[in-house]
Amino acid sequence: MILYYIYKMSIVFQPDNSTIQFGDSQGNIPHNGVLSSNIVGTDILSPTFPTTSTGSSLGHYHYTNSSSFALQLLNVSGSGDGGHEFWNCSNTNAPVKYFTVNKNNAVLDTRLINSTGKTVLDLTGNSLTVTSSDNRFQNSVQTYQILMTDGLSNTSTTTTPSKYQVADGSLNTSSTIRSGLIQIGDTTDLTTLSQTQLQIGKRDSSYVTTLNETNLTIADTTNTSILSSTKLTFNNYNVKMNQVTPTLIYSSPVIYADGHEPATSLTIRNTYGYSGWYYKNSPPNTPNKINWYFPPAKANVTLVSDLKGISISFFNGANTSNDNCLFLTVYTVPTGSGDYAPGFFHSANTYVFNPTITPTANTNYQGVAVINKNLVPSNYETQIQYQQSTVNNPKGTYSQSDKVLAVVIGTNSAAATNSVELVVNKLNLHYDDFTQSYLLIPP
Repeated sequence: MILYYIYKMSIVFQPDNSTIQFGDSQGNIPHNGVLSSNIVGTDILSPTFPTTSTGSSLGHYHYTNSSSFALQLLNVSGSGDGGHEFWNCSNTNAPVKYFTVNKNNAVLDTRLINSTGKTVLDLTGNSLTVTSSDNRFQNSVQTYQILMTDGLSNTSTTTTPSKYQVADGSLNTSSTIRSGLIQIGDTTDLTTLSQTQLQIGKRDSSYVTTLNETNLTIADTTNTSILSSTKLTFNNYNVKMNQVTPTLIYSSPVIYADGHEPATSLTIRNTYGYSGWYYKNSPPNTPNKINWYFPPAKANVTLVSDLKGISISFFNGANTSNDNCLFLTVYTVPTGSGDYAPGFFHSANTYVFNPTITPTANTNYQGVAVINKNLVPSNYETQIQYQQSTVNNPKGTYSQSDKVLAVVIGTNSAAATNSVELVVNKLNLHYDDFTQSYLLIPP
C-alpha cells in the first residue's frame, strides 16, 4: 500500500514499509540508513555496500565504510561509464563542469572559468596530464616518466629514472643525458660524451671520430687514422714512416756479392734522364743475374714485423715480361734450428712484379711490397703493387718474429739474353717510425 500525506499543503509520496524523517526547527535533517536518489524505475540496492556487479540499477547512494566510517559515494551507472561531475554557476556564469571523475579517468577542466587549462588523471593509463588553455603546452606524469611538450615548436622534454631527454620534432634532433653519458644527435648523426671519451659520427658508423685520454681516432668504413702522443697512423701505418733518412750507396762487392756488379748507362741517362745502378743480362756478363744486398735498420735486431714495407724506384728498359722484372727478397738471420739454408739464412720471402700486368719498356716504375702502394708517395713513376711469389715461396718457416738479415734486389737468372734491362735509382725500407732510403750512385 502506498500512502499519501498532506503536510502543510505538500504532498509526500511514501512507499510501503517506510517512514518519514523530519528536520528540526533549524532546518537540519538527520537521516538514518543509506541515502539514495534518482532511483525511480530501477532496482534499489540493499542497505549493504555491494560487492558484486549492480546490473542495470541506476542511482546515487551514500554508504558508510563499516571499518573507517568514511563516506562512500556510489554512482550506479548500469551500462554507462557513470562517475561524478562537479559543476559551478554564479551570477555571471551559467553552469560549468570543472571536474569529472569516472571509472576511466578524472578531468579537471577550468578553461571555461578562468582559462587556466585542463588536468586529466587517467586511472586506466595511470597518468596525470596538465594542458594549457590554448592547448600548446602539455605536461604528463606517468609511473615511469614525466613528459613536457610544446605543440607550437614541436619540442618535448622527457624525464625517466634512467635518462633526461630534450627533442625537437621539427629538426629531428634530440639531446639525452644518462648516468655518465650525454648524447646529442638527429636521424643521421650522433655525438656521445662519456666519462672516458667524446665520440662524433654517423649513426650507421660510416664515419666515427673518437677522442679519449690517449688518442684521437678518425674512421670510416674502410680507413682509420689514430693520433696519439707518440705517433699518427693511417690504417696502422705511422706517418713517421715517411720521414726519410737518405743514405748514398756506392757499388761494392759487399752489396752485389754473388750477383753481377752494377754498371752505368749513359744512354738511358741522356735519353730518359734516369740514373742509378744499371744492369743488362748481355754477354759476357757472368753471373747472368743480380743479387744486391741491403742491410736492415739494426743488424741482428730488426724483426720481419718491424719492416712495414719495401719500395723500389727503377727504370724498366728493354723488357716487356713481368717474369723478367726485378724482384725483392727478404732473408732472415739463421738460427741454427730449422734453417732453410744453414749458415746462410733461416727463411726467405720473395715479392714479384704483379703477374697480371705487362710491363712497358723504357718506363719509370715504383714497386711496392708488403705495404699498400697507396700509402707510399711516388714521383713521376708508375706504382706497381708487388705480390708475394707463388713459386717455391716462402722458403722455410717465414715468421714475423724472425730477424731480418737483408733485403735483396734480384733478377731471373733463366731469362733470355738481353731480355732484362733496368736501372735502380733507390730502395726504400719502411719502418714504423722512419724510412731508410738507399740512394744508388752510378759507378
